[in-house]
Amino acid sequence: MIENNKSIKNIYNDRQIIKFGFYGFFKNLKFFEPFLILFFIASDLNLFKIGILFSIREIVTYILEIPSGAYADLYGRKNALLICFISYIVSFIIFFFSYNFIFLVIAMIFYGVGEAFRSGTHKAIILSYLNHRNIIDKKTIVYGFTRSFSLIGSSISAVLSVIIVIFAPSLRWIFICSVIPYLLAFILVLSYPSYLNKKIIHIFNMKIIIKEVLETFKIMMKNMQLFSSLFSSSIYDAIFAIVKDYIQPILAALITGGLIFSMKDNSEMYLKIILGAVYAMFYLFSSFASKNAYKITDKRGKRKTINMIFDITGITLIIIALFVKLNIAYIVVLMYLLLYIMKNIRRPVMVDIISTYSSNEKMATILSSESQMKVLFIAVFAPIIGFVADKSGIFTAFIGIGVFMFIINIFIRKGLR
Repeated sequence: MIENNKSIKNIYNDRQIIKFGFYGFFKNLKFFEPFLILFFIASDLNLFKIGILFSIREIVTYILEIPSGAYADLYGRKNALLICFISYIVSFIIFFFSYNFIFLVIAMIFYGVGEAFRSGTHKAIILSYLNHRNIIDKKTIVYGFTRSFSLIGSSISAVLSVIIVIFAPSLRWIFICSVIPYLLAFILVLSYPSYLNKKIIHIFNMKIIIKEVLETFKIMMKNMQLFSSLFSSSIYDAIFAIVKDYIQPILAALITGGLIFSMKDNSEMYLKIILGAVYAMFYLFSSFASKNAYKITDKRGKRKTINMIFDITGITLIIIALFVKLNIAYIVVLMYLLLYIMKNIRRPVMVDIISTYSSNEKMATILSSESQMKVLFIAVFAPIIGFVADKSGIFTAFIGIGVFMFIINIFIRKGLR
């Protein structure tokens, strides 16, 4: 036990692992996140159009997801991350200057490019470093630790975003402010050791990338446990990604009595402060949960943990729907807090499970395959859920998602046996 605690302490003091943590810290300073849907609503978009925007982002990510992972594996993972941050920054600038739906679409396209080149790449870099240090058996601890930095960043971001929206001339300034931490993340990635870039091929060739993608698909199809793990992870993360920001219109409705609030009403300022505080609390608790995820899996086992969380999430969504119907805001917030905690316990465990069935050489491509599944589910379900929420209310939409999670997890459990 003493030796294990010493090993964990060494990990927490490792300079490069701390750098990995600060990468996540800067990346998660998304000042726009607590107010993104409210920004779209203030731009005269309904929930269906907002769903369309999210779908466009996810479709772009879907198309580029595996090719970008193959690019990272073949041409350098650091290079892929640098491309990603350039795309994000361009997206934020376009959001700042956007005054119609077309500009929002273009901004979402660049954001999707950034997502594609980011997803899976940094996790692959971390796993490469752990292999280099010969501590790959500590991957759940390391990923939980670095993810806790990300969530602390999100918590601080939520607080700072409130300050920005209170003092800035308009909501759109949250995008231009988000450029600063992403420039810092760009510089940080440049400082990573050159061996983590791991170029296999130095001259770009699209045929080689396509070949790499096809080989990865063959590996996935031959390994049912790998495929089931990727499917479980991607559909869970997709559902969470869709429902997490519904806290914004839900609280707007519960606080102001309607989805579209008056921009001159004092309730708008009250809502911004409440949202910032709520997001800060979500991410602070999530950081603690992520850092300690390995303790729960040590007691219950990895597969039991991820399956249990899947089912509890379905129950939680149904409870949220009921208390939205009853107009009890604080219970809704507590249930959303539970969603965030479960998501951030589950994620480090899923990365551990997936990496167990994957080779290090194809890690970025395989993790990009997981992200590709996720964005496909988001692209399909986001407009549907938005349409149902517009027509029948969030109550009906969340009840439907909760029931769906129970049903789909029955099949996932069979594949993970």
